[in-house]
This record gives sequence, structure tokens and C-alpha cells, in this order.
Amino acid sequence: MLRVVGDRLSEWAQQETKLADFFARSAFNRYYYDSFLQVRELLRTLNIGGRKPSHSQAPRFLADHVLKEVRKSLKKARKSNLIDDAHKEELERNASAALVALSQVLTQARNLRVVADYEPEVSVKRSEDIFTLNETTLQSAGNWPRTTNKLVEVVWNCLLYTSDAADEED
Repeated sequence: MLRVVGDRLSEWAQQETKLADFFARSAFNRYYYDSFLQVRELLRTLNIGGRKPSHSQAPRFLADHVLKEVRKSLKKARKSNLIDDAHKEELERNASAALVALSQVLTQARNLRVVADYEPEVSVKRSEDIFTLNETTLQSAGNWPRTTNKLVEVVWNCLLYTSDAADEED
């Protein structure tokens, strides 16, 4: 939902002259928060030890703890014969690639959000309708939520076979 707000702010930035910098900065912010909240929902649903990582910790948490949980769940699914070895390995590769990519998106988005929010001396550059902050275009930032959504789906798809196995083993 925050992506929609970011899109509107981006449109306003294109229409404005005096306030374009502020609208663009706010759009970068909204795109980050859309992505972060999707990741937070994934983590909340997985409930890994009841932990809630901070903004700065979330990317590392994905790459470490979430991948560990996915592997553990897939091992249980394999042990319960819900998947075979080849499928388990494929799902592990898919989850690992998605979590690494998700971690990278979140890191890039967070770093840019910090600049947008706390470093007004770093100007948003405008060339016609293209806004750029630290070499990242607003259009590129607008893809963060969509990319995050696709990567979160990959993680969920890797866990489709695991809920029954996890229930049996616990």
C-alpha cells in the first residue's frame, strides 16, 4: 500500500518545481517502508524465536536466521517424505537466492532512505522527469516493493511443503 503513496509522491515531484526535492525524498522513504513492512510481515508470520530485528538488522536476519529455519523445515519435509532430495535441494537454492536478494534490496533501500530522511545536504538531482538520489533513480526505487513481493513469494513457495512436516516433528 505504501508503494501507491510513493507513486503519488513521485507524480507530485514531477509536477512541482519548488517542492520536488521533498516529494521525491518522501517517495524514496515510502518505497523503502513498503518493502520493509513486507519483510516484517514475513518475519512475524514465521515467528523465529519471537524476535523482531531492527531496520538495520533485518537484512542480516534474513540471510542468517530465516534461511536456517527454511533449511530446518525442508529437512523435516524430506524426513517425512513430503519431498525428495532433488526437490529439497532445489527449494533450498531458491530460498537462499531469494533471501540473499531480499537482503540486498532491503540494505540498498534502507541506506537510501537514511540519506533521503537525514541528509538534506545530499541533493536529489533532477533531469527532466528523472529524480536521482545517490545514483539511484526514483523509478528504480519504485521497483523495490514489487521485487520484495516477488522474493517473499519465493520464500513462501519454498515453505509450502513444510508446514505438515513441521507440525509432525514438533
